[in-house]
Amino acid sequence: MTGFVLYLRFSQAPDKPVPSPSSTITSSKTSTVDSAVSERLINLEEAVALLGQKLNSQTSDSTPGNNSPSTSTDFENRLKKLENSVSSLQKQLSSQPTSTPQTAPLKTPLYVPLGWVGAATSTDWSTISTQEITLNAADYPGYTSMQFEVSLRAYQGNGKAYARIYNNTDGTGVLSSEVSTSSQDYTWVSSGTFSLPSGKKTYRLQLKSLTGYEAGSQNARLKINF
Repeated sequence: MTGFVLYLRFSQAPDKPVPSPSSTITSSKTSTVDSAVSERLINLEEAVALLGQKLNSQTSDSTPGNNSPSTSTDFENRLKKLENSVSSLQKQLSSQPTSTPQTAPLKTPLYVPLGWVGAATSTDWSTISTQEITLNAADYPGYTSMQFEVSLRAYQGNGKAYARIYNNTDGTGVLSSEVSTSSQDYTWVSSGTFSLPSGKKTYRLQLKSLTGYEAGSQNARLKINF
């Protein structure tokens, strides 16, 4: 009777699969490996993205994909591609020339000659027709000011010699262009700064003497400052 009861209990117990020790260990190991590799993969993908932005280019070998690959083989393949891409991008970055700030070149003054030799003895302004220029101030964009420069003398140092620029087109003297000297030797004198009116104009040299002794000029010119 006892044997029959024992047989009946064992025969009615549900079948429960017993997990294999080896399968449990393999599953745990695979999970640990996948987690570590996934972290490496994400870090490398971020590094590639940052390097790609610096180069302003896209690398065909490094296209970020699914951060949860299905197999360890897929992980390793993607890791190799990313590692190669990172190495390639780092080489490209190291070979890039160091950029230096570009500065606008400094513009030196321009000199426009009016002529060489002129003389007058009148105590009123005398126009020297042989010393003239025709220009348009708009042809010198960005200029800050202009000045009149001339090598001038008063004959034997008597009195004083004067010179200025005359706007022959409009019939007016150019304000702030007047200069003078009492030296008996030709001496460079420079006017204050001024601006010229817009449009194409003809400008001539004017001379006058304080006492009637000759006012002489050499090498008159217009200086254009930037």
